[in-house]
Parts: sequence; C-alpha cells; structure tokens
Amino acid sequence: MNPNLFFDFSVNKDTNTINVKREFAADLPLVWDAWTKPELLDQWFAPKPYRTRTKSMDFREGGAWLYAMISPGNITHWCRTGYKKMLHVELPITGNHILMGTDAPREMGFTLVQGNNMHISVEPETREEAKRIFDELSAGGTITMPLQDMFFGAYFGEFSDRYGINWMINFQTNNNNNK
Repeated sequence: MNPNLFFDFSVNKDTNTINVKREFAADLPLVWDAWTKPELLDQWFAPKPYRTRTKSMDFREGGAWLYAMISPGNITHWCRTGYKKMLHVELPITGNHILMGTDAPREMGFTLVQGNNMHISVEPETREEAKRIFDELSAGGTITMPLQDMFFGAYFGEFSDRYGINWMINFQTNNNNNK
C-alpha cells in the first residue's frame, strides 16, 4: 500500500461542511465500479464478519439500493439506501485508523438536526478498554445506547459527552476471544 497517497480533510464551521479529498491507488473506473456494481459492492461493503447481498439497485438520483446485511449465523437484516443521500464510506487514514461516514435515512428512524449529524467512532483492542473509554468519556454526558453485546457481533454503545460530542464505542467481540 502506498502511504503517500493524497488525503485532505478540511472543516468549514461557517458553512457547517466537511470536505474530504482522497486519492485511491486504483483507476477511477475501478473505484466507480466498486460503488455502483452490486456484484462488486457485495464483496466489500459489509463490516466483517457480515456479508452483503443486493436485491436491487437503481443507481441514480431518487433511486435506491435494497440489500441485506447477513450475519455469520445467517440472520438477515434488510437495508435500503436512497441515492439522494451520502452513502456509507470508509477512508483509511494514518495509524491504521478509518474515517467513516454513513447516511441516516428517515425510513430507519433518523431525524438529522445540527449536533446529531456526526459521531466519533472508536474501536478498542479489548472489551475492557472499550468499557474504560465508554465509562470515562460518557461521565457527565448523556448515554443514548448503553454499552452492551449487540446482535451484529459487537460490544457497542453510544453517548454524547459533557461537551455535546457524539461517540460510538465498538469492540468486535466475534473477532476476539476476550469476551
């Protein structure tokens, strides 16, 4: 992997926008195909150990992608993404960290307002570290989802800290032996 690929991340507080420019070590048509062809998207979109199966894709403004997230136990969770919104994206950045973005569709119960439109996600190495980080950062804040074992194979919780910053703590239990 070439560590010298272009990456620029800028925040404009006046317009409430974030601009990310990222260079990929692949030809533009290949990157485009990876996001727009179901047979390719299904190979990488789901977070491990899940897999994705596309039922239908209408890749145009106003169109939708209907797909299933399938657990290692073959439990199917149906999802729909409208193409008038931002898609899920993962951008590898320094130190093996990943900057992630996803949509928040109304049909899944989300209502975006300024303040809930961004979360910092941390993926600790151990369950104990996940609990320590969750407990320390959530002190004095508002817990929106208690830290607990989740159906998608993670020890996961969400909160807003005492300064109003939203956090997600996500320890992947199914990839580790230290439950």
